[in-house]
Amino acid sequence: MLGNTDGFFDPDNIKVLGLKVAIRKDQTNETIYHGGIVLPESSVDGYKATKATVVAVGKDANEDYGIAVGDVIRFDQCGVMYDTNPVTVIEADNIIIKMHGDKPFPLKNRVLVKKKTSLAELENTEILLPEDHLSVAIGEVFEVDNEDVVRKSTLVFLTCDADELHGPDGSYFSYEQDNIIATLEM
Repeated sequence: MLGNTDGFFDPDNIKVLGLKVAIRKDQTNETIYHGGIVLPESSVDGYKATKATVVAVGKDANEDYGIAVGDVIRFDQCGVMYDTNPVTVIEADNIIIKMHGDKPFPLKNRVLVKKKTSLAELENTEILLPEDHLSVAIGEVFEVDNEDVVRKSTLVFLTCDADELHGPDGSYFSYEQDNIIATLEM
């Protein structure tokens, strides 16, 4: 037995396997914006970046994602597999970011991007778009899991397929590197 509805959990008596991660929910105080739609705290569970601490981790999750017991993470509640509040088992894929103190760090080929400007505000650009599309947002990568596709300080087009998160330094977006449609060289 993993736990009960009173939140009893004994991490010494559980072994999660593969890409599974057992976590203790610490708080649910961050709203995610997805595709420009605000999903408030009062919405149905899921789509929120819930803060949690890792209490047990499968071997594959540790090797593939670098997740370890004691890590502070933010996860998407849509991926909950087994919930004995406050302890939950999730797939490692549902971990949005890992925290290093107050600093977010992306996992598994993801990048974190802060909005920087719009295309209309850039000077000397050779990108031609209809005037009604000049407000397209451009962001700058400030943290990257690995530099296969983009590096820190790369400018990218912000698209609606990212999760918008809020941290102490403002809002930022989490993207899979393969979903970045274009980078800009200035």
